[in-house]
Amino acid sequence: MRRGPQGEFIAGLEAAAETAAWLYDKYPYINAYLDEPKSLEELQRDVGKREKAYEVHHIVEQTAAERDGHSREEIDAGESRKNPNVQALGDYGLVYEGQ
Repeated sequence: MRRGPQGEFIAGLEAAAETAAWLYDKYPYINAYLDEPKSLEELQRDVGKREKAYEVHHIVEQTAAERDGHSREEIDAGESRKNPNVQALGDYGLVYEGQ
């Protein structure tokens, strides 16, 4: 380990590089967290976009939908998928924040 001003400078650079690497990895999650709520139409439109920090979820809860007699085709249909920012409501319906 280096000592003195040069050692402190190198240690500072290493800490800055480590912080930058952490921020580079976490920035998409921070940015997604700060996103405004989206309408159902916006969420459905964005289903095909693959972005880090976003996941595609079913609008219907699959087990409850199957139990209620819905087919796999209905459950897996594009209209039943969305991005995050939702909270559960009822048996298997979901409501989007901000609506």
